[in-house]
Amino acid sequence: MKSKQRDPYGISTMKENGQLISDSQRQADILNNQFSSVPTKADNCSIPAMGTSPFPEALDIIVTEAGIKKLLRQLRIHMAPGPD
Repeated sequence: MKSKQRDPYGISTMKENGQLISDSQRQADILNNQFSSVPTKADNCSIPAMGTSPFPEALDIIVTEAGIKKLLRQLRIHMAPGPD
């Protein structure tokens, strides 16, 4: 029956002010109003200063072709990468 649906994107019926909305354009308007009301701009002026870090500064990382080849040779290609 999914092929008989009018909306090919599968957006289910929405409820707004107690009314069920199935019209695609009205649903798009509802979603647009919802997500456009979410603040998206960060207020960089009121970020507090963190002070000095209690951790030592990280050293520079040096990447070489030889180092990459060594790590690739050490990969166990017949083993799973982690828990399934």
